[in-house]
Amino acid sequence: MQIKRTLWFLTAGALLLMLTACPGPAPTTGTLEITVAAPAGVTPDVRVTGPSTDRAVATTGATVLADLQPGEYQVVVNQVVVAGIGYGGTGATLRVEAGRRTTHNVNYVAESGAIRIDLTNPGLPTGLSPEVTLRNPDGTVRPPTSSTATELDFHNLPPGNYTLEVPNRTLNGSTYASAQNGATVTVTAGQQAAVNLAYTLNPGAATITVAGLVSTLPNEVTVTLTQGTTTITRTFTANGSVTFDNLPPGTYTITANAIEGNGDQDYAVTLSQPTLSVASNSTSSATLTYSRPTVTVNLTGLPVAPADANSVIVLTGGPGSVAPTTITGTDRSATITVPRFGSYTLTATSVVAGTTVDSFYFSTTGVALEPSPVSHTPSANLPLTARGETGRMFIAGNGIFAPVGLNAIYSLSDAAIATGASLSNFSPTTGTSSTEGYFKTAFDRHGNAYVIYQTFPGGTPARIVRISEGNLRTGNLAANAPGNKAILGSAISVPPPDGNEEVEPSDIAFDSSGNMWIANDRGSAIICISNAQLTLPGATITSFDQAILAPNFFTGTPLEGTYRFVRALAFDRDGNLWFTSDDTVLLEPNRLARLSRINARDLTCSGGVVRVAPDVLLDISNSAGPGEPFIKPAGLALSPDGNSLWVADYGGSTAKYRCVTPGTGDSRPVCPGDSSRVVAETTLVEANFVQETLIQVSIAGISPGTTLRDAFMEPGLLLDRITIPDGTGTDRGLQQPFHIAFDNQDRLWLASNNNVIVTTADTTSPCGFTLGVGETAVCLPGTALTDRRGKLFGVTIGTRSGSDPALPLARDITPAVRITSAVDGVGFTGVAFNIAPVNAPMFARPTQ
Repeated sequence: MQIKRTLWFLTAGALLLMLTACPGPAPTTGTLEITVAAPAGVTPDVRVTGPSTDRAVATTGATVLADLQPGEYQVVVNQVVVAGIGYGGTGATLRVEAGRRTTHNVNYVAESGAIRIDLTNPGLPTGLSPEVTLRNPDGTVRPPTSSTATELDFHNLPPGNYTLEVPNRTLNGSTYASAQNGATVTVTAGQQAAVNLAYTLNPGAATITVAGLVSTLPNEVTVTLTQGTTTITRTFTANGSVTFDNLPPGTYTITANAIEGNGDQDYAVTLSQPTLSVASNSTSSATLTYSRPTVTVNLTGLPVAPADANSVIVLTGGPGSVAPTTITGTDRSATITVPRFGSYTLTATSVVAGTTVDSFYFSTTGVALEPSPVSHTPSANLPLTARGETGRMFIAGNGIFAPVGLNAIYSLSDAAIATGASLSNFSPTTGTSSTEGYFKTAFDRHGNAYVIYQTFPGGTPARIVRISEGNLRTGNLAANAPGNKAILGSAISVPPPDGNEEVEPSDIAFDSSGNMWIANDRGSAIICISNAQLTLPGATITSFDQAILAPNFFTGTPLEGTYRFVRALAFDRDGNLWFTSDDTVLLEPNRLARLSRINARDLTCSGGVVRVAPDVLLDISNSAGPGEPFIKPAGLALSPDGNSLWVADYGGSTAKYRCVTPGTGDSRPVCPGDSSRVVAETTLVEANFVQETLIQVSIAGISPGTTLRDAFMEPGLLLDRITIPDGTGTDRGLQQPFHIAFDNQDRLWLASNNNVIVTTADTTSPCGFTLGVGETAVCLPGTALTDRRGKLFGVTIGTRSGSDPALPLARDITPAVRITSAVDGVGFTGVAFNIAPVNAPMFARPTQ
């Protein structure tokens, strides 16, 4: 029994395999499906022909043609005329394949139009009948499709402009004329144009003069006269006369369309009169004037006449670009021609000339104006707000040199900047102060001034004081004046365990949101005070919104110095924050001058203490390259084109010491070269006898990466390196540049500490100290002992020529302007312009 079951199973399986291996016959025919759509009342006329069919399709919807032999089939769509309108669709050549369905859609749409001429009341006497000829757009004559005593029809006309010719009719010496003679009839696909034909005995005429077009138009424009239900049209493309003959006497309404989309400009239309009175045997006239649309802006908020202003009005956002418009003197309004109808936003800036300083005004928000064919000359008032004085330079002077240190902030007007005239005291208003540590100055986008005070012996602690724009204009410069604000140590320092709590602000930069970023030199951090906190009421700010420190994984690595001694800040056009840090110390290989970038996405000005790794790290020390090393990057400025950064090297320094015999438990440092004594007084002097330099580093499209890169060795990064040679007399050229800034003429200005001028005070008593009993002095030779007389250099950079040395080596640049401190003891450490910075596109900038 077991064997029989197995045989039966094998036999069934074999039969199944045989059936599976023998499929049915392959298809030999295919299917064609034609789907037709048509407007109501239109009966399709489609024909399908091919190897095995010749079929007419006269219905809408899907028609299926099955069992067709494979091959090519032609789908021909014949035009159908309904009520004088021609309708058509798209045919095709289709390929039918065996076993497949091929589809095609036919959509009937209007392709032509019609003209109906009504002859019901032609106004002719018995014995005369109308004569009408219709000319095609190409000038050929078009015969009527049908005609009766009361109607003349022209069917299935391609779209375009057709001309009626209606000659005069004469009977018994009387002449009858039609105003439709020479009229233009526009045919649109799917529509019927109707013309009422009428003759008039003793008609009148009209001449419309077209003016104002600056060139021939590419398309015809229509002017129309309307009387009751009768309309007569003429077309034109250029300035000149448009004539209407054979008009029945009466009053006509004149209409003409504005011109839109004419090449690169639009036109608005103005009629000399809305109606025209036509009398028999006379000609009436009117003028049709075309003009480009305009907007009129009236500036408000500026001083009244005779205040002399230079105002620049800018239009943005419209459908056509408009060059800035400048108005000068006492003008306060401008009418500006625009190329297109549409919505434009107007903004403006203005500089009003003053006796010693100019005042800058700007629009806080734009005003929108929209010229249109209906309202083509709109106007609006644009209020301007004062930003305070501008066109003025501010220089911080900071000096520490025995026996006294002199400090002041000075200012220069435009005229003084150009001539290199002497400095005027700004703060204090007269003389110099020995109790403050003025270091740098900066201005925000609202015209508020920020003064950085660093730690100064016998003075108040390091801090930043904001002098409000209003107080600047009124000369109310006291730090505690209402409206001013102090940013104190706790708002700049980072407490342990994250920071070292030291405070030494060294630079300020503002981002596009108005947040203030502060470089903390000794605190090795970058601090942010938000714009919201800056604008709150109150005289002090005592907390920061964000503090950026080095990531923990930097500690103990060659990157450790990235946030050590942060000295200078600058934003690029993309909102990334660049900063300089550290020093080049040849005896410590990991101590390198650095230029680093924090990506904009990591700048939030919130969240307290954060640790951020820069995404670009550049070594700018040149410790092993040709030329002198780059020691202390103290100044940073973005080039006017936004493609590079300039970095100033403050250079090296050393100290001279007054040494005394130590007392019991004396913890003061041991005197160099004399271990039996301790240091009682230290004064820094310049030790780098080579003139300091500036380098230009390309940042356009710089690739990110957390590896420290050598800017002096990587091709394409270092663009230039310059220095300033000696001038006349005691001018020793560029020495110790602390701060750099570009003015509104794209000149680069350098504030130099200039600790190089030898005076008699350096050689009287050892090292300039007055020594007591048992005291000694350790110092350099007398020729190296110097004090300060700051230098300010205005430099037009220019470009390298082919004869210049290789990039790593410095080239000399002769400054256009040299300005020297009036007295010894004042070194220049800060320079700023009270103008919106050229390198900050988020701020308005005056045009002067």
